[in-house]
Amino acid sequence: EYPLETYRFQEPALPVDVSMEVFNPLLPMDLKNCAIPCAIYTVTAIFK
Repeated sequence: EYPLETYRFQEPALPVDVSMEVFNPLLPMDLKNCAIPCAIYTVTAIFK
């Protein structure tokens, strides 16, 4: 749910599962600071 989303990438042929969490630091009612494009990515790799 906005402003946070999680993606999972799985490929049976590869020995790793990868997930990526993306966050947009939205500031409601603060147009000046919300106009700055920003996203925070957290990538996690789990080796099988």
